[in-house]
Amino acid sequence: MKRITLALPSPFVGLRPFGEKEALLFFGRDAHVRQLLAKLERQQRFIALLGPSGTGKSSLVRAGLVPALHRGALHPRQPAGAAAAPYRWTVCIFKPGDAPLRNLAGALIEDERWADRADRADSVSALASALGAGPRALVDLFRQKAARFAGESLLLVVDQFEELFRYRQRDADEAESLVKLLLRSASEDVPIYVVTTMRSDFLGHCVSFAGLPEAINEGLYLTPRLDAEQLKSTIASPLSLVGGEIDPVLVNRLVNSLGEDDELPVLQHALLRMWNRARAAGRTRVEAGDFEAVCAPPAVADGAARPGDAQPQASPPGTPLLAYAIDNHAAEIYDALTPAQQVVARQVFLALVERREGRDVRRPQTVDQLLAQIGPDSAADLRAGIDAFRAEGAGFVLPPASEPILGDTSIDISHESLIRLWRRLRDWLGEEEQDVAELKDWQRLARRCEAEGGGWLDEEDCRRAGRWRERVAGRADPARWAPRYAGPTAWDQVGRYVETSLARVNAARAEREALKRSAEDERLKRVEAEARLQSEAAQRAEAEKLHAQREREQALTLAQVSRRRSRIAVAAALLATVFGVLAGFSWWQADNA
Repeated sequence: MKRITLALPSPFVGLRPFGEKEALLFFGRDAHVRQLLAKLERQQRFIALLGPSGTGKSSLVRAGLVPALHRGALHPRQPAGAAAAPYRWTVCIFKPGDAPLRNLAGALIEDERWADRADRADSVSALASALGAGPRALVDLFRQKAARFAGESLLLVVDQFEELFRYRQRDADEAESLVKLLLRSASEDVPIYVVTTMRSDFLGHCVSFAGLPEAINEGLYLTPRLDAEQLKSTIASPLSLVGGEIDPVLVNRLVNSLGEDDELPVLQHALLRMWNRARAAGRTRVEAGDFEAVCAPPAVADGAARPGDAQPQASPPGTPLLAYAIDNHAAEIYDALTPAQQVVARQVFLALVERREGRDVRRPQTVDQLLAQIGPDSAADLRAGIDAFRAEGAGFVLPPASEPILGDTSIDISHESLIRLWRRLRDWLGEEEQDVAELKDWQRLARRCEAEGGGWLDEEDCRRAGRWRERVAGRADPARWAPRYAGPTAWDQVGRYVETSLARVNAARAEREALKRSAEDERLKRVEAEARLQSEAAQRAEAEKLHAQREREQALTLAQVSRRRSRIAVAAALLATVFGVLAGFSWWQADNA
């Protein structure tokens, strides 16, 4: 029997969800698609598709339910004996993002029957304004255009419905308007159906919208996990369509390597990498060696990190081997960028992620929004980085490489598993969290100082603030970075506060040094004076000593002179006496003669 193969770029899609065009590659979900069709057949017009991250919610709708509807898998109820013609469906898929009603309008306008103006931008703006008029707006518009949609049903697919909870913090009114519009559209007597996909860990947020919990309770569909046989089908069956195969032992190993979190996107990306490696080697069979090469646990890099970029830390213990396919591939793409592109890539990924209630989630941004945060001078590096990470065979960023990128194109991380499994990105997020915490601390101190007129930083805090400012400036343009977290004036406000504090510290240090020098001068003067006094006292003592010595010498001399005189006088007296005796003796002799 001749084997038919399809000419496809790859039998696997990687991290991004399956689309309707990949329906032929979408295996393992037949039973689940039938269950969703059964709900629609029972006129369940609002279906909430829930499940943990990585369970394939978006793919189930995009590549399972929607193609089934377009193939005519659902038939309306007909009177007995009448032929059952299939429904015809118009499908509108959108994400709430940062402009829920506008994004809905933009998705509807993809069908030109919704456009009432020649210019697309004008049509989107007009339709978005009309949709915001009230809960019945879409129903009324559908009825007005009934002739254009005769015999068709409209399916609205709100993918990643949890984005609406983030948007609600900024514009609660528009978020409420979208929810009311969806609930009302699915309850009126018009063929409008609504399917939402949402991560189950956001379920509790739904109580914020009136009527939404009741609708979810009635139309809940908890996405089942694939069992072992279904998983094997998702691995081997797509390969058979392109004339490829895989080692059966490796299939079992892959199934056993799966963890509970993000298992399907992780598996798809690993398979994509292994298939590409096999094809590069001229093979159509995926072998165990491909698994070893793609999913080898990386060692923590040695050596110095690039400026402003910490070395990735080791993955947590127990990380499934398949997860390393993502980390290894992302690191490979990043390392191939130029240093300037790496700096921009870091800023892009941090801009596409935000922490909400302790969880890191995607934050889609248009190209223009990214340029506003990074700077227009980096446009070429921005485009190069995005293209590298969305290239065929990579798929870390959406839209895929096959779609053009314009200023208003929304750039998004293809799956949140990249946030959790790319070690370098996790490190960036940790550094960003620390930098933002310090930004808010300095801003709080600056505001208090402005309000109270005191509370300047001391010398140690100034050094710490200086290190922080230097670190932030090495990673991004601070004046573009800070407004995202602390308002448009935050960086300047903190800068003035730190600079003024530093000036005061320097002035205080200069004053202390001047006082110290003055005190030192006074001390030296005292020492010199004391030295002079001591010298003078010593000189006086020496002079007095010499004077006393001279006096003693003079006295001794006088004594000696006196003694000599005394001896002379005695001698003279003796001589006189002798002369007298002799004279007397002479006289006596003379008298006696």
